[in-house]
Amino acid sequence: MRFSKLFASLIILLVLGLHIPPFFQEFYGTRQTFWPFMVWGMYRYSNDGKRPVESMVRRTIGITRKGEEVNIDAPAWPRFFNLFRATPKEPIHYVGLNYFGLQRLHLKPIWQGDMASIRQFVKWLNQRRTEPVIALRLESETYTLSKDGLVKKQNREKIYQIPN
Repeated sequence: MRFSKLFASLIILLVLGLHIPPFFQEFYGTRQTFWPFMVWGMYRYSNDGKRPVESMVRRTIGITRKGEEVNIDAPAWPRFFNLFRATPKEPIHYVGLNYFGLQRLHLKPIWQGDMASIRQFVKWLNQRRTEPVIALRLESETYTLSKDGLVKKQNREKIYQIPN
C-alpha cells in the first residue's frame, strides 16, 4: 500500500513539473507546443490592444412559398448562451440539432456559400414543415469596439434561392 501512494505522488509531481517548461519558453520568446495539457499563454496574446475588438452576429432566415420569413435557430442557443436576448417577434423554426451541431454540419458551410449544403439543409428542414422553405437569407452585423465606442456595421445580405 505504501508503494502505491509513493508511486501516485511521483506521477502527480511529474505532471506538475511538466508545466514548468512552457513557462520558461515564453521568456525565450518561443511559444510552447509540446505540452498539450497546459497552454498557459493560449489567451495571453488574443487581443494585442492595437486592433479593435470585433464580433459578428449572424442570422439565417428561411423564406417560405407564401413569403413568410422564419428565423432558423437551434433550441439550446437562446436559453443557455444568451440570457439577455430579447424574445423575437418573428416566428422561429427550431431545428433538431443543438447549436454546435447545427453550426458545424450546416450553417458554417452555408455561410461559406456551399450550394450542396444549402440544398441538403433546406431539404432536411422541409421534412418537418407544412409550408416549405424555398430560399435562405443570410444577414450579419459586425460590432466593433474601439476607443471611439461601439460601432455597428450592417453587412451585405445574401439570398440563396433553392431550385425545386
